[in-house]
Amino acid sequence: MNKLKQSLLKVKSLRFTSETLEKTGWSGSGNGIVNVKSHGEIIRYDESGSWLNSNSKTFGFKNTYRWTFEENHVKLEHLRFGEKDPVFLFNLIPKNEYFWTSECPHKCKLDDYNAQLEIKEDQILLNWSVVGPEKNERINYWYIF
Repeated sequence: MNKLKQSLLKVKSLRFTSETLEKTGWSGSGNGIVNVKSHGEIIRYDESGSWLNSNSKTFGFKNTYRWTFEENHVKLEHLRFGEKDPVFLFNLIPKNEYFWTSECPHKCKLDDYNAQLEIKEDQILLNWSVVGPEKNERINYWYIF
């Protein structure tokens, strides 16, 4: 777990691509900065940047995530409603020192969210899949040191 914690603390920026295999309009790419805050076993990411969709329209984005290191996993939460009302996404469990995967899917209505995380030399790759009756999406994040 130390390797992941050390790597998460080094992140300065992000880049991502999203691809939808349905017609929901979420295909595009973006980039931004990551403001990292740490307190004990908790790391908070305040992300902001811009996103260009497949119709060449640019949008600003802001996200806040909380990574909490627990006994044998790392809990990832989205803080879209604030610190006191987090949206639990999933627990990431290690397959080895460099590769983590979601323990079980995050259910949002009829959709399943899964993720895989891989630590590289100069970045962390976080690959999401979102699958449901009306969604079939892939989101690839590169958290850059």
